[in-house]
Amino acid sequence: RTFRLSPGAFWQVHKGAAEVLSQAVIAAINAVGIDRNANNLDLYGGVGLFASTMSAKFGSQLRISSVESFKQATEDAKLNLSDLPNAKAVLAPVERFVATLPVDRKATIVLDPPRSGAGAKVVSALIRSEAKHIVYVACDPVALARDLKPLLAGGYRLASLRAFDLFPHTHHVECVASLVRD
Repeated sequence: RTFRLSPGAFWQVHKGAAEVLSQAVIAAINAVGIDRNANNLDLYGGVGLFASTMSAKFGSQLRISSVESFKQATEDAKLNLSDLPNAKAVLAPVERFVATLPVDRKATIVLDPPRSGAGAKVVSALIRSEAKHIVYVACDPVALARDLKPLLAGGYRLASLRAFDLFPHTHHVECVASLVRD
């Protein structure tokens, strides 16, 4: 798939990172399954990488919303997802978008927050949503651990955790955590 990336839009610096992380997200979802009609989300969706990857794997009929606060990235996502009939790009701060997130026990939520993590408001909203599956892509293991603590206390179990050294000879490690609500 080809992506439009406007100046200022985020993309992984490592040339293989998008593919490696997308494959890890898909593997986590494959292990749990996905409901194509649920309120599936790609939070902090940027230009639509995970939303489009999920649609490619699970079918263009997959219902998914990519949520991003950066206007130009959302415009790119609209274009990048335009061939997918049930995919949409939403311009909104994730904290505000998830504040009214409905309960959907069948949903899969992928999130790829900034280095600081998702934070208490987003994590609380995810717990309230009772989504079946959360796939958390993290560029900072410390922020991930901080966000995992309330998710685990809130009824999720850690099904898998994978780490990727995409920036050799640095302290940066990318992680993909799969959390399932039992």
